[in-house]
Amino acid sequence: MEAGIPPPVRRTDLPNYTPATPAVGEVELFEQIIQQDSVNRDALNQIESRGNARLTAVAFYVAGKQEFQKGKYAEARRDFEAGLRYDPQNPAIANFYAALLVRTGNPRDAVEYAERAVRLAPDSPDALAVLGMAQYSSGHSRDAVESWKRSIALRPDASLQTMIDRVGRELNTESNFSERETGHFALHYEGAQSSELFREQILATLEATYGTLAQVFSTEPRSRIEVILYTNQAFFDVTHAASWMGAVNDGKLRIPLQGLDSVTPELARILKHEVSFVSFSPSEALLAYDESLATVDYIQATYGVSDLIHLLEKIGHGDSTESALRSTVHSDYRQLQTEVGTFLIREYSN
Repeated sequence: MEAGIPPPVRRTDLPNYTPATPAVGEVELFEQIIQQDSVNRDALNQIESRGNARLTAVAFYVAGKQEFQKGKYAEARRDFEAGLRYDPQNPAIANFYAALLVRTGNPRDAVEYAERAVRLAPDSPDALAVLGMAQYSSGHSRDAVESWKRSIALRPDASLQTMIDRVGRELNTESNFSERETGHFALHYEGAQSSELFREQILATLEATYGTLAQVFSTEPRSRIEVILYTNQAFFDVTHAASWMGAVNDGKLRIPLQGLDSVTPELARILKHEVSFVSFSPSEALLAYDESLATVDYIQATYGVSDLIHLLEKIGHGDSTESALRSTVHSDYRQLQTEVGTFLIREYSN
């Protein structure tokens, strides 16, 4: 990583939507499988040994939900996949699995399972809401709005109405945009905003950065990254971002051109690090960046680059950040914060 530049931090404005309707048989199995707020794997194995496929599917679903709600996404994924093997036509399992895929950055696969859930339970507001999240995250905004409208017609939901309003602003602003794709990026733009040369520079910078980071971290995003260029006014109309923001990443990298006609060092930095912390003031954002950089410096200095890469790999495979920390550097958030503070005092007190 470049000295003095914070590591990328991804922030999404998508609601962390969790289906609310229980599956058939879930309540009866819950107390058998969930004990002391954890999954009892022995109880789960006993249920599986009975040979009742539908009951076993629901049991794995109960386990998956518990792991999902604790941020243990890798474990949740294995449980949901086991449930679907036993009962691929269970709409609750398909829907929760789709929600997990959206949460862990795999929306294109999520669409398949969300569509299955809607086919199996067409009057489920949960299934329609998750389908909308998957469609929006995979670049199908108009379809997402239709799914959300069907969902709130069945059950009003303020967060979904907010998304409908926001995506409506996006669609109105971007109705005349063109698109240019490379191997890893889709660039959306209005022709009059920028020159062809500028757009070529942006895509070349993005692809070069992608190659560097993929080599360093030995991992790549699962889906093509969408980048949208706006005039300043259109940027703030769509995002409602704080006035100081240079860009927003809400699953799509949204950039106000600010009169630029070439890729400056500052724009290159933004493209690389996906500006976030959009709810912070400028001073709060700078502090957050400094804390992030200090934490990465501490992990690299104490445990080495290999453990830092292992930590990122576990997050990329679906583990929550805290779970990945515990299994990699054996610290929770509070302990890590204390260790970073001690590290900074030792390194910089003189």
